[in-house]
Amino acid sequence: MGLCLGFWVCSFITRGMNVRKVGVPVYVFCSRQSARQFIRLYAGVQPTPYWFHQTLTFGMPKPDIYLARSRLKTLLDRLEKTHPDMSCFWVREQEKDSGYHFHVIFVFFGNQPLEPEAMRKKFGAVVFAHWNDINGGGLFRNANLMTLRAKDKECIIYLTKWVKLSPKTSRSIHWNGQRRIGKHSMPAPKQEVKTLLKICFDDRNRPDKPASEPTPEYFGKHELKRLKAYVDGREKYDWQTYKRGRTGRKGKVSDDDFIAFINGQTGAKEPPSKRHPPFISFPKPANWTPDPDDVL
Repeated sequence: MGLCLGFWVCSFITRGMNVRKVGVPVYVFCSRQSARQFIRLYAGVQPTPYWFHQTLTFGMPKPDIYLARSRLKTLLDRLEKTHPDMSCFWVREQEKDSGYHFHVIFVFFGNQPLEPEAMRKKFGAVVFAHWNDINGGGLFRNANLMTLRAKDKECIIYLTKWVKLSPKTSRSIHWNGQRRIGKHSMPAPKQEVKTLLKICFDDRNRPDKPASEPTPEYFGKHELKRLKAYVDGREKYDWQTYKRGRTGRKGKVSDDDFIAFINGQTGAKEPPSKRHPPFISFPKPANWTPDPDDVL
């Protein structure tokens, strides 16, 4: 009885916690030319013991791709000012439930004042402090960890594990980028590029049809209620102020107008299950006569 009660209490408490769930990954599709360019970038970077892998996730509400890219740019701009000898490259991933996140490889060349592991701890704390501040605080440290890795096949396989070749190219937000890598690179050997391209892309099953972005999820009243609870819980601004700031309007914004605005931005459509069912008229028997008690 005590064990069951304790389990029930723990389940009740954790329902309200902002626990990051492991989502279902969504493939990013790219052209063969884009994949080859990224392979050349990776293969051409000079090896260094200061090779750090950083995961960058977001809290609630989930940002769209443009806001996510903007926050990443802000982070890299800040780090360039405090660490002028830093270089990096990154890839974008997406999960169906928890939105976008980034994998960034930070590299330092030459002599450094600290050993790689000691520098990982110090620099990782700086990166998380900036990233948490850019996102308004409240991020989980364990979901934004920095690890010490090496330039090897396992690393690039991990970075490209959710990237697939598309038979058709489409104009979309790019899936990778770099900062100041060029001055620490050299022409990549053709055979190495060919081998990595085969391992990371050609050996994987190609999609039946290109789909650069998943179908956007509909933002309904349930999602609105969760977002309102999040905004109210932070006590930074009231709900009406948040809606005006998000929509860019000066007057009062109703909840229905806010829902329409969010879905208009993402292009999401209301699923059939949330619409009102059509009226169904059943055929009456040939000998049917109305009962006076049933007539309204």
